[in-house]
Amino acid sequence: MARFAHATYASFSNTSSSGGWSIGPTVNADPSDIELIRSAAAISLTPIQDVNEFIGAEEIEALPRRFEYIPDHAHGVYVQSVPAGKDATGRPGNVFTHGVVDHEPQQPLAAGYPIALFRSPDLAAPFRAPVVNSVTLDDALGEPARGPLPDVEGLWKLICDVQGDRRGVIYRIQKALEDPNTIPVLLTPSDTQAAFWIYAVSTTMTPHAARRGLRVSTFERARSVDAAKWASAEPGFAALIAGPVEDAELFAANPALTVIDPEKDAGAAPETEWSRMTEELFTSGSEAAGVVDKLAACENAPGGFGAGLAQLALEHRRKSIEPELNQLAVDITEPNEFVGEEYPTLVSKELIDETRLDELRGSVYETLQNWESDGPLLIQYLTDAEAIGAFDRDMLVDGLGSLGNLEAPIADMMDHGELNLRPDSAVAGLVSLVANKKIDELFAGDDITELMEQLGQDSVRRQLPYAGHPGVERLGADTACYLIGAALAASGYDQLRFPLIVADAHVRKETIRHLVALANRIASRSVPTQANIDAVARRAWEDFFCTAPDSPHDTALAAQAVSALPAAFTELRIERTDQFLSKVIQTLMQNTRGMANQKGER
Repeated sequence: MARFAHATYASFSNTSSSGGWSIGPTVNADPSDIELIRSAAAISLTPIQDVNEFIGAEEIEALPRRFEYIPDHAHGVYVQSVPAGKDATGRPGNVFTHGVVDHEPQQPLAAGYPIALFRSPDLAAPFRAPVVNSVTLDDALGEPARGPLPDVEGLWKLICDVQGDRRGVIYRIQKALEDPNTIPVLLTPSDTQAAFWIYAVSTTMTPHAARRGLRVSTFERARSVDAAKWASAEPGFAALIAGPVEDAELFAANPALTVIDPEKDAGAAPETEWSRMTEELFTSGSEAAGVVDKLAACENAPGGFGAGLAQLALEHRRKSIEPELNQLAVDITEPNEFVGEEYPTLVSKELIDETRLDELRGSVYETLQNWESDGPLLIQYLTDAEAIGAFDRDMLVDGLGSLGNLEAPIADMMDHGELNLRPDSAVAGLVSLVANKKIDELFAGDDITELMEQLGQDSVRRQLPYAGHPGVERLGADTACYLIGAALAASGYDQLRFPLIVADAHVRKETIRHLVALANRIASRSVPTQANIDAVARRAWEDFFCTAPDSPHDTALAAQAVSALPAAFTELRIERTDQFLSKVIQTLMQNTRGMANQKGER
């Protein structure tokens, strides 16, 4: 199958000298191609000026071309319709359409952008019935030749220089194209001016994005515009139409449309990222030509209409801040200099290529190996390094957490409660590594009463919120199980009015809250085995109940405390809760004091 199929459509005469709308000459067109063209062809086209049969060649050439490009998932459909005068029966208002179906719209065009085929000499535009009826198409027709629009350098020279800076028109079109709730309408004095601006905005996207997603028309009358026809909620698809300035009021009255007047909007400011990139890169005709050449090489850039330009803007910005990047490579080895320059506000991590980023990460690692400064500078240094991509959680996995020289400044920061970190940040991960180590040491003993007393210490309580965060070295399985038991035991102590953690009720409740939160962080990632839970948590409860009075009143209080725990177990995702609690309650009812004797025999 040929890539391009051609077909014509108009009111042609037939053998009985009458006329009617029908398909005329075709090339490489099968029935589906013919139907695509027939359904897109205009059967009414009303120029601003009246058309009669006696106009000359120049006036015929000036008649509006309604050039439409329709992209879909499988085809690109071009239809150029022109007023053709009276048909064979003498009826006025004939419209001649030459349509082209591109069967491979994913492939580049020789003309670059679809709109470049506007007024192509290969697209027939006959006027008067005898000429319409004698139209023929060359059997060798393929992609139509490029039309009369200027080259990219000339195009952007006209926009940037000849009549002053008129890039604001492009910014307004871009903003409207990215808004799925509106359809931009260009007000122009001619179809050629419409094609000019459509071509200009097309060159700020890749040719692929224009072929696959931008539907355009160079001539629409306000009374006949059906907004539903042009609207698209599908990502990557949008429409841009143009109409005569004489229809300005009618277009403006349609709430589905955004009217853009090149005479009034030339000074508009860029409001979207796409527009800001256009402002940065399209500064002159020659600069624009270079950008468009590079856009052609970004054919498959993922994203919206501005995706290709984003790749080029990134490259441009990297070159423009090369001196800053070179200085960054030096300063990152000097923490005071690095922090003092506030590099995250100077250099976003998107501007640092992978090779340079690897070098910066190596410098950060080496700097940390030799760290001798205080905790606040360490946290700020790592926070800034993470903001530019020079420090991440992978570095924790790669052994950074084993750097013992970082423990003291981080522990000091935790003790003074001076940390305010994003839980998912790499810096929080490093702090969590240190906190995990401290908690492991705390739970290394097996005396629950001693543990409760240690939990009353300010330094321990302040370490709890930083331990057990995801993405870093986990606490040991025994510590995790014992932690759950301790959290439940602490809650039980509080409910039974035995404040062994600390006397201050507010601080005691805060410690319990941190214990439960830490246990929940651990359990949410990996629930310990039921055997470990039974053994460790029950041991904690046994140790606790050995200290409880055996009066009926206090035993009832103990049973009440235990009955309140299923919600806590559910929160921690621990299974077989009822079975475990029934064992504890049964043991309580038998002889609480007897547990102390059993403990002494172990």
